Amino acid sequence: RRKIVPTRWSITAVDTMISDDLVEDIKDMPSIDKFLAYRMRVNGNYFMAILTPSNWIYEWGESWFPGSTWNMWGDEAEVEIDYEGYYGRRTYPDIGGCYYSSRVAVGEAFKRMGRSGGAITWREIYPGFNIPVGVWFVRENMRRLFSQKPEEFDTIDEAIKYVSEWMKVPPDKWKSNSYVYRTLRYNNLERFFSI
Repeated sequence: RRKIVPTRWSITAVDTMISDDLVEDIKDMPSIDKFLAYRMRVNGNYFMAILTPSNWIYEWGESWFPGSTWNMWGDEAEVEIDYEGYYGRRTYPDIGGCYYSSRVAVGEAFKRMGRSGGAITWREIYPGFNIPVGVWFVRENMRRLFSQKPEEFDTIDEAIKYVSEWMKVPPDKWKSNSYVYRTLRYNNLERFFSI
């Protein structure tokens, strides 16, 4: 009963299964106690991540600028974000396979720490990045991002201020689209309960 499927589907299926196992493993670990912020520029992209002292909650966001692969003729950079709460997703994210490739790197980072938490992961893609190189580009660069030493903060707003220093999209545009930011910023009790 084997089926032939496009390679990119099989890669995303593997990323999904691996990240599902990682997330289930880390849920039983104690949470981090600070907001850990990471940032990295690479090849016309800006990768950002904030690990949060909370139960598992996760989002992947992208902003493709006009003149980049998925926004060749647009007028402005749009922000698109998909997310999940403690119990995961039941539908495939509109944003595509990069959601799961980033989720693998997040799960690996928490597992290395022996800790759990939540994650905001965002990416800005600038004009001239016109080669759709695939989800591996996101997975491997997110792994590189998490290999760096993070900056530590006491609040989500301090962590976002740090990553926003290199942003080209206004931080308020990211924050207004962010499920994790709104949940942690405005529903602080949810940091201590299943979402």
